[in-house]
Amino acid sequence: EFNNRALAIFNEQGAPKETAQVYNNLAVIQEFCGNWEEADTYNQESIRLVKQSGDQRKLASFYISAGLLNLKRGSLDEAQEYFSKSYALAEAIGNTLGMANASLNIGIVHTHNHYFERALESFSESLSMFENIDARSKVCQNHIALAELHIKMGNLEEARHASEAGMEIALEAPYSFDEARLLGLMGEIKMLEGIDATGDLARSVEILSSLGRKYELATAMTQLGQAHLKAGDKKKGEECLEQSKDLFDTLVCACK
Repeated sequence: EFNNRALAIFNEQGAPKETAQVYNNLAVIQEFCGNWEEADTYNQESIRLVKQSGDQRKLASFYISAGLLNLKRGSLDEAQEYFSKSYALAEAIGNTLGMANASLNIGIVHTHNHYFERALESFSESLSMFENIDARSKVCQNHIALAELHIKMGNLEEARHASEAGMEIALEAPYSFDEARLLGLMGEIKMLEGIDATGDLARSVEILSSLGRKYELATAMTQLGQAHLKAGDKKKGEECLEQSKDLFDTLVCACK
């Protein structure tokens, strides 16, 4: 409702940059709810308007938003295109943080495409840039991406090192989304090694629940359910899987 009121005001004032930001906010909300088409419509409008405003830094940021939406939808070619546009634009205006963000996301696309060596190159570039500008939270996210990559590659020791490096930073601000993600990764590594992962995964679920991250919570509940089943606790496993299903069902209607 707040965004809709702001949209009406900025449209009336003829303020394209501010209107573009509101459309970007609406896109994030619809993406969070899983309404991909609505989110894409808002993203395209935000990009169109910010181009009119001439704000190149914000345009590079909006390209990242559009790329992330396509990444979630599984449209990897489109995601790669948006991230590459963002990188080129950030490079042209000398925005190191923008370049690093784009490189990180390009690496994530490469991971999904199983271009593992390319992913490592992208993550190495982004990590170096994030560290050079002391972007601690981004360094943490880079370690998360590296851990996910190494898990896919079967390099569990490297995945553990990346997770631990990320957790060292995440714990500077406890009970964060990054901490929950890292606990999930550490749990996944333990499951692959045949070790009980329910402790890490339960903690991840607890944090995600407190943060209201329903989509990620549903995914984490699935993972926790699988861990309980693997540990031989059928009752808890089935309870978690049922809760996960209920959460996913509620998300379908969340923004209607």
